[in-house]
Amino acid sequence: MTVAAFQNQTDYLALLKFKESISIDPYKTLESWNTSIHFCKWRGILCNTMHERVVGLNLEGHQLHGSLSSHVGNLTFLKNLKLGNNSFYGEIPQELGQLLQLQQLYLTNNSFVGEIPTNLTHCSNLKFLNLGGNHLIGKIPIEIGSLKKLQFMAIYGNNLTGGIPSFVGNLSCLTRLSFAANNFKGDIPQEICHLKNLIILLVGANNFSGTFPSCLFNISSLTTFSAAENSFNGSLPPSMFHTLPNLLRFGISMNQISGPIPTSIINASSSISIFDISGNYFVGQVPTLGGLNFLQLLNLADNNLGDNSIKDLEFLKYLTNCSKLEMLSLFYNNFGGILPNSIGTLSTELKQLHLGIIPTTFGKFQKMQLLSLRGNKLSGDIPTFIGNLSQLFELELDLNKFQGNIPPSIGNCQKLQYIDLSHNKLRGTIPIEVFNLSSLSILLNLSRNSLSGSLPREVGMLKNIGRLDVSGNHLSGNIPITIGECISLEYLLFQGNSFIGTIPSSLASLKGLRYLDLSRNRLSGLIPYVMQNISVLEHLNVSFNMLEGQVPTEGVFGNATQLDIFGNNKLCGGISKLHLPPCPNKGWKHANHHNFKLIAVIVSVPSNVLLDEDMVAHVSDFGIAILVSTISGNSSTIGIKGSVGYAPPEYGMGSEVSTSGDIYSFGILMLEMLTGRRPTDEIFKDGQNLHNFVAISFPDNLGNIFYPHLVSRDEVAEDGNYENLIPTIKECLVSLFKIGLVCSMESPKERMNIADVTRELSIIRKIFLTGFRTHN
Repeated sequence: MTVAAFQNQTDYLALLKFKESISIDPYKTLESWNTSIHFCKWRGILCNTMHERVVGLNLEGHQLHGSLSSHVGNLTFLKNLKLGNNSFYGEIPQELGQLLQLQQLYLTNNSFVGEIPTNLTHCSNLKFLNLGGNHLIGKIPIEIGSLKKLQFMAIYGNNLTGGIPSFVGNLSCLTRLSFAANNFKGDIPQEICHLKNLIILLVGANNFSGTFPSCLFNISSLTTFSAAENSFNGSLPPSMFHTLPNLLRFGISMNQISGPIPTSIINASSSISIFDISGNYFVGQVPTLGGLNFLQLLNLADNNLGDNSIKDLEFLKYLTNCSKLEMLSLFYNNFGGILPNSIGTLSTELKQLHLGIIPTTFGKFQKMQLLSLRGNKLSGDIPTFIGNLSQLFELELDLNKFQGNIPPSIGNCQKLQYIDLSHNKLRGTIPIEVFNLSSLSILLNLSRNSLSGSLPREVGMLKNIGRLDVSGNHLSGNIPITIGECISLEYLLFQGNSFIGTIPSSLASLKGLRYLDLSRNRLSGLIPYVMQNISVLEHLNVSFNMLEGQVPTEGVFGNATQLDIFGNNKLCGGISKLHLPPCPNKGWKHANHHNFKLIAVIVSVPSNVLLDEDMVAHVSDFGIAILVSTISGNSSTIGIKGSVGYAPPEYGMGSEVSTSGDIYSFGILMLEMLTGRRPTDEIFKDGQNLHNFVAISFPDNLGNIFYPHLVSRDEVAEDGNYENLIPTIKECLVSLFKIGLVCSMESPKERMNIADVTRELSIIRKIFLTGFRTHN
């Protein structure tokens, strides 16, 4: 069939131009758009039978990728244009204003940019306008006010600004209106009350403020009102539910609404299904809601309801009449008393319950999907009936006082994705059944309890887990090598236990691992070199173990912006050669290689580390070194002497080796790290030494002597002035120099003891880390 055979070439050519603008057609939707059949039979095309003109173009949900051709404006008979749920980009063409017959325009959930075309005002027959879910900017064009036939207007989920224009009140045919999820501000104009046929009004997730216009609650046709996540204030009129007889869904969460819940809700329409006032400042008693037979969601959380009296929860016994209730949330209020036994006879449809206690009758809620009791003072055992809640996908019992063992019955909840039992008093071993929950994909948090025993090899069955936290317990034994089978792990926290053995090299299999904390255990051996293959690692902490050996100097932990590996270990290697790039958007915006050298001084000064000429740390028992002379390849011990420059002066007078002597050596090491000068430097002649060299400049002229590479170069002036330093860094430097000086005093009696040194270093470390994050 040729072009000439078509009665109308205008529509045909316009459709071809539309097809040319599509760059990706994954479902081959437009394959039928060819001359083998009439264009009226092309997929997604609807024509009128008399003139064979295109009246409908519907390609919703076909994942088309491309721009919207301006030639669509030539389809002058078009009534319905539906292109939602695709990947159209670019601006909405002004040529759509040529479609004078257009009644429905659906461009939902694409990637359109720019402003709403003002030419749409010419589409005087437009009844349905949906531009939601794009990237549109600017204000609502005033021209929209001329679309007198408009019944449905949805512009949610864009980046639109300004406010709700008053001309909206002139669109008297409007029944559904959605401004949600934009950047609108101001208040809801009184003119919106002119819309006497309004059924749905959605203004949530914006920056609206002020009070709701009182006339809004006189729109008797209203079935849905959502204003969540704004800054509305004031109170609700007591009689509002008398004047809203058709209300089905009412949501005003996360605002600043105060006052009591309107008492008229007692006589409200039994058809109301959603009532969400969470995250406000409501006060007083909760009215009786037993008449709401179709209630599905009741969210009263995070208010000031109740007065901590025994009558606060009486309203619950009436909820047993709400047989369709699926979600009930009451936490973070002023409720007192105890839960009535009737709580166990709530709807069998209940799927989510947010409270503060676990009655035994909860085992009846077979359809419950989320149970959150976090942040209360619940005690006793976690009940075994948890295993009866087979539909659970989220369980939050953290921040309570639960005791006893983790019930093995939890293994029956084969849909669980999220478990948080942290910050309780749980004891015993972790049941194997927990690790059989292959559904766990988000979190398993058992931290801050008193769990004991070993971590079983079955931990490897959690192949989909994203975050595993067993820190702060009494776990022991080896870290099983099967941990490498948890291939989705991003956060692994084992710190504060009694794990022994080596760090398993199987950790290198966790290519997505970003955060690893094995600190404060009893691990030994080497840090596996293969861990350098974890390229996304951002945080590594293995401090306070019994690790030893050489830290690889090149490339390892290349993205680790927070690194703590030395504390209490016997590691040496390339502190200054570890690649530590800046870490934007993580509170360390200006952190760089040089700043991390200062961190290394603060947190990584064990009693057996020395620096070579490249300022690289090495292990040495510097306090007492066995000097070995080599003659003709044979070694012989000459005697125990102090390492040159590090030995205290009393050793030269024949004094016995002592802890105060080691403190002296430690102080010299501190000064060496801070100044970059060895105690054997050739400048120290005629009685001059490293201690005196520092003492002369302390504390006012440290800029003349401290090692400049400890901080970024732009913070130190050419004359050595360091007044431009971040105050926190300057404070830490002064404190570190002071420790070095006091520890290296000539008289042993004037030196610090190791307990004071440890305490001071800990304080300095906290000051540095806190202050540096705050500054940046």
